[in-house]
Amino acid sequence: MTSTLPPPSTTPEITISVPLCNIDGRYDGQYGIEHWPPVPIGRRSRVKCPHEDSGHAYWKCMQNGLFSSHGPNWTHCDYWLEELDKTDIDSVDTAIDVIETITKKTYNNNTIVESEKLSKVLDIVSKVQSFVENANDSSLVVVKNYTHGVINTFSHILDQKYAWINSTSKEKTNLASKILLTTQSSSYTLSLQQNRSTKSVEISTHDFYINSFYINKFLNTSTERTNTAFGAIIRNIDGYLMANIKDNFEINSDILSFSLNNKSEIIELNNEVIITLRHKQRLELGDKVDCVFWDFQTSTWSSFGCVRDDTESHLWHTVCKCKHLTNFAALMDVNGRESKTLWLCQMSSALLLYSLLGSFFWMLMEGYYLYKSLILCFNSEFKARYLYLMGYGPPVLILIVSIITVFIKENILWEIFFDERYHYL
Repeated sequence: MTSTLPPPSTTPEITISVPLCNIDGRYDGQYGIEHWPPVPIGRRSRVKCPHEDSGHAYWKCMQNGLFSSHGPNWTHCDYWLEELDKTDIDSVDTAIDVIETITKKTYNNNTIVESEKLSKVLDIVSKVQSFVENANDSSLVVVKNYTHGVINTFSHILDQKYAWINSTSKEKTNLASKILLTTQSSSYTLSLQQNRSTKSVEISTHDFYINSFYINKFLNTSTERTNTAFGAIIRNIDGYLMANIKDNFEINSDILSFSLNNKSEIIELNNEVIITLRHKQRLELGDKVDCVFWDFQTSTWSSFGCVRDDTESHLWHTVCKCKHLTNFAALMDVNGRESKTLWLCQMSSALLLYSLLGSFFWMLMEGYYLYKSLILCFNSEFKARYLYLMGYGPPVLILIVSIITVFIKENILWEIFFDERYHYL
């Protein structure tokens, strides 16, 4: 007789799961860091500072199993900024070295994540600019290289998305206003190096275009006479100058800067200047556009001294006439936009076009029918289906080509139907 022993009793294992931040790798790649090591709640994930800086950056794991929404702590990665702040600017070469260092350090969009640090960078650039504009031993080549470094730095600063995200609306306005003012100062310094043998000097990046040129005749202002000037196009900064703009308003152009001096206050001209601003997006039904400029004194957009030329302006451009020079833009009011009924208007336009084409082709078919009936009445065979084919077929083909043209050629057809200059339709 064989007896079977019961299997030995087993004690179940007790497993305690400790939540880890970034266990699934969701934060990898953020802030330009390839991998944030997973850490338990209450601990900090540590990585080396980017851009060959010594020290480490830290990101705390919160109680909900996610990293802090305030982002990493980069305090130990900002030594280069403190060193530059203490640098004594005693020559143009030193000034260029400082600008080149900032340009190099801000190459990636995660170098600066706090608005205070962004403000410190701009303060350093302003300090450098104050020295360069008062230096008397600078050549055109040196100043051009310096100005190119400044606008490169500003392009990188505009790319510091985490710092801008972490800034309040007022901080964004102050920072962007400082960028505009320093761009004006550095551009004016470049224009002072112009001479009669140099027609113009151009400097550009993906966010800035500067053109400094010499004017053959003095331009009279209310306070002075000058024959040097500069113009600049500044992109991707208007979104940070919206602190005092109502919800239904938006800037619908790049900022066009033009000045004859290095002053932040308004200098009135004896004659009007005409400025053409290209829209970022085509105007829709109900949109209204004003010509505005950035007032450094009040940190707001103002229309003082500028009017819109309704005759020359259209859906893709706004033409302004102003009595002064500064930083201009097109301010669009979308409060009256009729976007909900736009498709109905477009459909009506298409039906109107088809009806007109159909009328012309049916008149042609009527003439052909009379010709067949009166001239060839004894030697012709008439088939009505060909009349229908020719009366309705070509208008449909033309309408299809027109609709394709709408999307290929920037809505040309809809402009003809909706532009206020063609109101007779």
